[in-house]
Amino acid sequence: MLLDNIYDVNLTTEYCEIWFPAGRTNLYRLVKIYHIILAAVSMLSIIYFLLKFCSFFQFAACFVHAADLGIAQTHHLIASLLAVEPCDIVIPKYLYAILNVPLIFSMICIESSTCAMVIERTIASCLFRCYEKAPKKIGFGLLVLTIFHPIGVVGYIYFNETFTKPQMVVLATTPISTSKVNEMFTLNIVFLLISLFHSVGLYKNNQRRDAVSAQGNMRLSSRYQLSENVTSSRLLWHISMAQLLIYLFYAFSMYALRIIMPGERDYFWQSITELFYTPPIYCAVMPLICLATIRRAQKERNLKISSMLQMRATGSEGWSNYQNMLQKQWA
Repeated sequence: MLLDNIYDVNLTTEYCEIWFPAGRTNLYRLVKIYHIILAAVSMLSIIYFLLKFCSFFQFAACFVHAADLGIAQTHHLIASLLAVEPCDIVIPKYLYAILNVPLIFSMICIESSTCAMVIERTIASCLFRCYEKAPKKIGFGLLVLTIFHPIGVVGYIYFNETFTKPQMVVLATTPISTSKVNEMFTLNIVFLLISLFHSVGLYKNNQRRDAVSAQGNMRLSSRYQLSENVTSSRLLWHISMAQLLIYLFYAFSMYALRIIMPGERDYFWQSITELFYTPPIYCAVMPLICLATIRRAQKERNLKISSMLQMRATGSEGWSNYQNMLQKQWA
């Protein structure tokens, strides 16, 4: 075959039947269709959110991840449908590299952006009285973190990588990168666990401060910043919890499959392991989490405004209410 000279093995029919038994099965194709639909839903939900609200870096990372996965799975599905020989489903070496590297890079970007949000919200919570005047170096530093950290991790994972092992799917890892990807995944779970507890603590602390500020003397700008901190920290712990649950489910499902299905990796194993690749689910639900959080914040704000409008505005009681409001906002 033409591909023999670019791999470190001979792509014989026997080799492909042993290593890629799922390539031409209907179950394998159904998993591809599932991932294509999931990727499409992710991209559409992200686009919908971007059209209605402002965005942040994590949306771009999720969009790239979903788009890359959708393109790769579409290619795999077409290759499976058109395959005549077992080796026809092998991905060309350079196409695998082009699709696999951005997939890993975008996943790391998602975690880096979460880390940046945790740091930024921590700074905003600690410096809520003067955060609006905070130096722009903070934002620049976080931007550098979200961009150059993934680049460094990808460089570490693919250092000395030659992509000479034949692959059937982009989700598969090479012998050189497998252990490094597992390390990255484990560290991500540990970070998400820490991030979840930290963001919950931030939310409770900001919520307590916001309640105190409504009764005490605090500038209007500080009260506004506290209110924003409550909303953003609530969003942050929702995002962290969703990521942690999805990643833990993936880790536990892979561990359970190794216990339940020991021995040779047949076509059913290869298809099911792809089915349980859950990180794309986060890309689909993350915009929904953001949308629900924003809707809740808007509803709470409208309720506060409504309660203020129902206050007496005339007579001695109205004057007392007006005086108290001025003291709380401008004192």
